[in-house]
Amino acid sequence: CKSGGDNESQDLLQCTNSLCFCVQRTPVVGPGRVVFEVTLEGSARKLVTVRSALLLNNQLEDLVEVKLDNGSLISAINRSTKYLQVSPGDVVPIPLSHVMATMFVRPVHKTQRPGEGYVFCNKPIFWGRVTQPGDILEETLQCHSNKDHKYRFCTAVSRDNYPLDRPVGTVGSPLIIQPAHMITLLPPITVANLLPCDLHYTVREVVGLAGRIKPGLSTAVHQVNTESSVELNFHLDNFPQPGSLVVPPGATSSNHLFKVHDSLGRPLFLHGSVSVNKGAGIKVRLSGTEVRLAGTEVRLAGTEVRLSGTEVRLAGTEVSVSAPFWLVNKTALPVVFRQEGVPETAAGQFEEHETARMVAPLLFSFSDSEASHTLVARVGNSLHPEGISQFCQPFHLQKGVQVRRLRVSLRDSRPDVMYEFGIDVRPGRGRYRNTNIVILSPKFQLHNKSSFQLQFAQRCFATTL
Repeated sequence: CKSGGDNESQDLLQCTNSLCFCVQRTPVVGPGRVVFEVTLEGSARKLVTVRSALLLNNQLEDLVEVKLDNGSLISAINRSTKYLQVSPGDVVPIPLSHVMATMFVRPVHKTQRPGEGYVFCNKPIFWGRVTQPGDILEETLQCHSNKDHKYRFCTAVSRDNYPLDRPVGTVGSPLIIQPAHMITLLPPITVANLLPCDLHYTVREVVGLAGRIKPGLSTAVHQVNTESSVELNFHLDNFPQPGSLVVPPGATSSNHLFKVHDSLGRPLFLHGSVSVNKGAGIKVRLSGTEVRLAGTEVRLAGTEVRLSGTEVRLAGTEVSVSAPFWLVNKTALPVVFRQEGVPETAAGQFEEHETARMVAPLLFSFSDSEASHTLVARVGNSLHPEGISQFCQPFHLQKGVQVRRLRVSLRDSRPDVMYEFGIDVRPGRGRYRNTNIVILSPKFQLHNKSSFQLQFAQRCFATTL
């Protein structure tokens, strides 16, 4: 490109491909970093975005307002204060005129009334201490409301792989840190529900803090202080007696096992996974159970435990909750399960399971570690009230396919009624990889692809129609 003027405040830059830029020049003190980002729009058109090298990534569930204050900077182009709003999941570049500004953040709720809401965070967000690519600085901040509510969140500042900063001017000149950073906003604790049913949670340290998480979803918890221990209590609709999981301060990724009880006192063991990934928050998952902390990730879904290998300052945690097994009944029959060697049926099964097939998967875990780790099943007693349902031969819950026969002994000396079904055990995928899916299906399936309505009967039972 070549310039169309010398000392004018506005120059016309002519490029060899006839693309023209109009540039406004303003004297500034010190250098700046500008990023030209080229992306492809559609199949052929290229989009060139000119932006600063300082990005703000909002990973919170709430809309946030950002305050950029240039008032204390002598060398600032614009000494005014600028406000930005960043939606959940958005990544926004900070305006070039305010990359050196003091930054404050606060959440904005859509339902809040004028005069309500939170003030800006108690400390500014500062990125200049991260000077090497790959380094991550995590910090926990909080905002106060006029009703004395606290909203805590975490910041993770990382430097992108731009050229390292150098002294400007002569030898011995001070080093000016240029923005080349990503600032990520994270919740202090995220609870993920990896169960096929609703998950209820409460927090012991915060009175009145409770919630319900739909299957496969997660929720952020902002009222807790991760610098002290946090006790999470979980229960399910059919398991009213809760189990607890404690996230200690400075936690690292770990797996936990806790149990809940149904209304008959039968236990169900769930896995709690606490994940602390540096710069990614703390997450707790229940998939069983998975828990994540902001920098920590813990997953419990069997006996597999993963550690991050390094301890980092706690800035966000994910807690995930999962179950060891899901029992999926596709046989169209009411089927009741029991661990081999244990006198009572598996937890979560009640009188309705004796009458009709369960639609939702049944959460299962071995309640007695000293008994056989196999499972037995029978049809519901209401299917043939004139007979006695017998448990089948034990089957294991390891990957593979098995076949079992369910028998009902009739009281009037008639031949027994028998049902055969297949058992397919598969490991879960993705975030459900710590859960095994056990699918029960008929040994044979008849698909009528004709245009006629057909009736089927086993030959020994066939009669003249």
